[in-house]
Amino acid sequence: MPTTEVEQALNRIEVAVGVIRRGENEVLVGQRLVQDRYYRRWEFPGGKLESGEAPEQALAREFSEELGVQITKTQPLIQLDYDYPDRKVRLFVMEVDSYMGEPYGREGQAIEWISLENVQSKDFLEATQPIFAALTLPKHMMVTDLERFGVDHTCEVVAAKVELEAPVIIQVREPGLSLKERLDFTDRLVKSTIGSAVQIIQNDSLAADFVEGVTGVHLSALNSRKALSDGLKKPPGMLMGCSCHDTEEIQIANMIEADYITLGTVESSPSHPDGEVLGMGEFTRLSELANIPVFAIGGMDEGSIEKIRRAGGQGVAMISAAWEETL
Repeated sequence: MPTTEVEQALNRIEVAVGVIRRGENEVLVGQRLVQDRYYRRWEFPGGKLESGEAPEQALAREFSEELGVQITKTQPLIQLDYDYPDRKVRLFVMEVDSYMGEPYGREGQAIEWISLENVQSKDFLEATQPIFAALTLPKHMMVTDLERFGVDHTCEVVAAKVELEAPVIIQVREPGLSLKERLDFTDRLVKSTIGSAVQIIQNDSLAADFVEGVTGVHLSALNSRKALSDGLKKPPGMLMGCSCHDTEEIQIANMIEADYITLGTVESSPSHPDGEVLGMGEFTRLSELANIPVFAIGGMDEGSIEKIRRAGGQGVAMISAAWEETL
């Protein structure tokens, strides 16, 4: 029985997985032909790493063999471990930004372009669910700070995001407000963003009263521990995120089945000038443990997106930079 992380990793089947988009809302999926218990279930194209192969090399080979296309550019999307009843896998998932050729099922497998809004229509392998989460979550999260930026300015910035049809999560984190003030402010944001690409997340505990119309709840590290110890479940149909700073907190987020985490502090920031920073190397290492999308927080701005994406992060969670640029 494996006793160390190294031994556990050696017992995992490593698989390179590629996501090709068509437009903003469609992705290419394929149906398994292997005669095993997962026969004819759906998944993203890819295949096992051969000895000495990097994930990018394996994906290029598999796409050529299976789909008849040549990959020219990729970027990391998510890395995750999943335990099936008969096997353990480690998936290196990449977005294929550009390729040559027109994909078709070279090995006789069915392939299909499917809308991200229609994934329930097919029987997908369980390990694909975090991939769909990474594809549907925005790349930007804005965390409110009314003490520094005020209610009026914050609402003006949110209104501008609605006008621009910008996909973004607004996390309402206002510990300085009374419960009534916080709920009233959250309700104001929800009503101002109805029908838009802006999602409002309430920073609270799972035992809280939720404002009607919020997209989800974001748990502090303390509230994540409480959710685990008390066996609390996220409300049906809502996203749930967790604030994480180390390996243990990431493990808790995985155990309570969070949909995403924020991880930091990545770099020094105006909101936490004296806080301990992870740095990009540690951010990358910890992100690989998450199995769910990871937003980098701490010192992040619009210019940080590319390096965070290259490191395997979902995107950035901004506090100061989210509101300062429009002052």
